[in-house]
Amino acid sequence: MWKNIAPLVHWFLLAAGAGLINTGGFLACRRFVSHVTGFATMHGIDLAEGNWAGAVSMAFVPLYFLLGCMFSAWVVDRRIQRGLNPLYSLPLGTIVVLLVFVAVAGGRGLFGVFGEYDLKANHLLLALLCLACGIQNAVVSTATGLILRSTHLTGTTTDLGTGLVRCLWMPKNSPERRLEGRFNWMRAGQIAAFILGASIGAYVFPNWHYLAFALPAGLALVSAVLIWLRHR
Repeated sequence: MWKNIAPLVHWFLLAAGAGLINTGGFLACRRFVSHVTGFATMHGIDLAEGNWAGAVSMAFVPLYFLLGCMFSAWVVDRRIQRGLNPLYSLPLGTIVVLLVFVAVAGGRGLFGVFGEYDLKANHLLLALLCLACGIQNAVVSTATGLILRSTHLTGTTTDLGTGLVRCLWMPKNSPERRLEGRFNWMRAGQIAAFILGASIGAYVFPNWHYLAFALPAGLALVSAVLIWLRHR
């Protein structure tokens, strides 16, 4: 039984970490950072308001998410396609380094005053957090066969809705229905973990400020160690 549950622990820890990061990014600079949708919206708003510097900044930030996905794909998906063992711990370890740097550098004032948006000071913060989220999302998506998207809820919620309907019309005791039911529990668990992490972040970030990014760094570290122990 533990063999079936253990991988879910990794992914749920990372989902909770993503919720923490998203809340922390929003409270730090009023921008959601674990997905690219918000940046596209802010880009459009800045263009409409004639804020050209802000528009350029918002246009570039999603590229860091993309770069994170590409880095993860290089060390995980590419190796899977070539029949090699994926290096899950490498991208997760990179996330730990990025978040620890954010915690330390933010505490030293590199990203400006916590809670106040400043284009120049916050661009690097947004870049680092989006890079970390891109890495994580690609790792989890690849490892779970696109069943889970770790850093945002839109895709997972869509898949959950589709999966619930599938279970309604599939034969009651069919293997396909049991498998889809298991996927649905995974999706629901990921959604709950993200919300839990976001809720915890709402309490810790107002008190710890940038230092609170050490908490999702710790979750990523635990996940990296657990995965390394399973695949060594």
